[in-house]
Amino acid sequence: MPNKHYLKGKAKEQRVKKKYQENGWIMLRMAGSKGFSDLVGIHKEKREVIFIQVKTGKSWTERMTQKVLEEYDWIKGTFETRFIFE
Repeated sequence: MPNKHYLKGKAKEQRVKKKYQENGWIMLRMAGSKGFSDLVGIHKEKREVIFIQVKTGKSWTERMTQKVLEEYDWIKGTFETRFIFE
């Protein structure tokens, strides 16, 4: 059985996901994510992609936010989109 911290985090991710979906976003949950994003959102009309890191505790610091923003600054560029079926 998953631990209580996992369940608490998953529940918050689901709440955040639902909030964005209600506002026209297509939301993808990155289950078991150890990276910089728990949720990815795509908005068709806004032509925007967002990355959401969900936190339930106070362990996330401003320094950590800055590190992620600096490390993944390159992602703000334009990307080619493809569909692959395997």
